[in-house]
Amino acid sequence: HWVMDGQTWKSLANAYRKRIITLRKANPRIKNRPRPGDVVRIPNTKIPAAVRVANCGYPGVTFVRGEKRRTIRLLNCKGRVTTRGQRQLSAMAAEKGHPVTKLIHKRLVERLQIVADEFPGRPLRIVSGYRAPRGEKAGSRHNYGRALDFAVEGISNKRLYNFCLGLPTTGCGFYPNSTFVHLDYREKSAHWIDYSGPGERSDYAPRKVVQKAVHDAKTSTSTD
Repeated sequence: HWVMDGQTWKSLANAYRKRIITLRKANPRIKNRPRPGDVVRIPNTKIPAAVRVANCGYPGVTFVRGEKRRTIRLLNCKGRVTTRGQRQLSAMAAEKGHPVTKLIHKRLVERLQIVADEFPGRPLRIVSGYRAPRGEKAGSRHNYGRALDFAVEGISNKRLYNFCLGLPTTGCGFYPNSTFVHLDYREKSAHWIDYSGPGERSDYAPRKVVQKAVHDAKTSTSTD
């Protein structure tokens, strides 16, 4: 379990239905209380649990980009996007070598929290966030901080895509031959499957294939 800000031995024990002493014996390297970013071994457990934090239902979310790993609290206890969290995420998701001119949109931040809640304890690995406008691709939602290409550690991109299909006013793109799922905020939902690989021209699946994927996602459980 990746420890989030505000999680304690007690909250971990409650969530996983273990005794505190059991967890501490399984993690002798953590001498005192667990800190954000620590990895806690949960004996005889394969599925991560949602662990509450003190006096708040919104724990931090761990993001990874390259070798950088950071736990960011996106929402306050009232469910509103925090300015600090929005800025921290925007800095981490920005294109290398370009200053952040557009923060990650608050509605996109909210959707990322929903994804994190669906896959508790799983870090979100950022592939691409804000991009500086250039050439024929200028006008992309990436240019306005409204899009993120990412994956969830330990979760297949197909499963992540199936979950994203159920989010309202959201764009979801599945790339079977790449390493990420595209998620963006928009006024009207859109879904697509692109079979192209890195550096290749787009190769979109027929509309009926996407419609079937949307239908299957809405009528089945989120399993691989």
